[in-house]
Amino acid sequence: MMKAIVAVDRNWGIGKDNKLLMSIPDDLQNFKRLTVENIVVMGRKTFESLPGKKALPDRVNIVLSGDPDFEPANVIVCRGLNHALDMITYFEQMESRDTYIIGGSLIYKLFLPYCHSAIVTHISHAFEHDTVFPNLYVNKNWFSCYDEAPKIYDEVSHYVEVFANKEFLKY
Repeated sequence: MMKAIVAVDRNWGIGKDNKLLMSIPDDLQNFKRLTVENIVVMGRKTFESLPGKKALPDRVNIVLSGDPDFEPANVIVCRGLNHALDMITYFEQMESRDTYIIGGSLIYKLFLPYCHSAIVTHISHAFEHDTVFPNLYVNKNWFSCYDEAPKIYDEVSHYVEVFANKEFLKY
């Protein structure tokens, strides 16, 4: 099953200068808990923002990139959406794994129609940002189905909300 996972500010901003807007330890722990032993899909810039520019351990790392010279270790590089969808299908079916779309902005836009759900950490602050996640509240295909009580980190409130894609609820 394919899911998006993201942290957004009040304006659905997700990053600035290829960095997260805010690092929240319990959110990062939740990200790790959900994605370990599963598949993560990202764009090249997101990959290059990872610590050491290395694949996330204990996960199948799929990176979309049009750069023919981009061939990092321990990563499946896909040159387009269809190639990535084929690889995702293979690993989901052959190894019973879930897929998490982890960014950046273009990758979220490409894969959201294929996602069953989106796990969104809302940060109650507006940051300066240069990348955004689509506002799911205004997208007719998505609805909120669960949210957690807010928590405070570094004097900033945040909470997790799960959205479902109506397209996958049709019979």
